[in-house]
Amino acid sequence: MTILLDNVGADTVGDTFPFKGGPAIIFVRADNYDGGTVSVEIASQNDTAVRFDVLTDGAFIIDGTVKIDYLANGSLLRAVLTGATSPENVFVDVLQ
Repeated sequence: MTILLDNVGADTVGDTFPFKGGPAIIFVRADNYDGGTVSVEIASQNDTAVRFDVLTDGAFIIDGTVKIDYLANGSLLRAVLTGATSPENVFVDVLQ
């Protein structure tokens, strides 16, 4: 298990997680999103500019779970919370 956002209470960009490859499940939970959106983003470790893009089905405005059938070894993941006024305990983790 890797935690991308740990019960945050403000807009934030989470730490980058190097993905080991294969399937995964991403869980997004919060006591209150307060208008915010959580985006789970992916980039390639080979891209020197490290340009992130939102995963397909990776944007959440309510609690949700997304199953990823396969991501390549060398992918980078992160979670971003934006547009929230006063969010409470926003949590994102990856089970691999």
